[in-house]
Amino acid sequence: MRKSILVMLYLFAHCVCGAIDSLPLKIKSNSLNVNYREKIARYQGKVLAVQGDLRINSDVMVVSYKGGSNVLKSDRSSFESILFEKNVQIEQGGNVATGDNAIYREKDKKIFLTGNVMLMQGKNNLRGNAVIYDTKKKFFSVTNGANENKKRVRAVIFD
Repeated sequence: MRKSILVMLYLFAHCVCGAIDSLPLKIKSNSLNVNYREKIARYQGKVLAVQGDLRINSDVMVVSYKGGSNVLKSDRSSFESILFEKNVQIEQGGNVATGDNAIYREKDKKIFLTGNVMLMQGKNNLRGNAVIYDTKKKFFSVTNGANENKKRVRAVIFD
């Protein structure tokens, strides 16, 4: 059971942390706004980010860059955070993670997937309101945040 859940979380960590840096990152959206002064690139409208067999869909993707970095550079060392807003769906190899929003923060190497979170691998699924994954410690937590007393974390494991 634990192995299935860890594989589902690895899917999300793998995509956001850039584990396949050698492949090109392709991003499509209805618009792109770049603010060089604030070091922010904002992709908006039917955002699709693809790297290898990894696909991330959301309504908005905002990349915040470090001080001296090129705003259009895509390697991990150049950004502070990547925010995915609204209707986040991450797919790779038949695994799917969904949520309302997601953010990866480079400084503490943590991923936060929030709002109606569901991690799916085949028939297996894990649901909650928030997932926090520490990519350095390989530790995750699934909670229902403020709704802890009303709803509980739910897992359905077949294999």
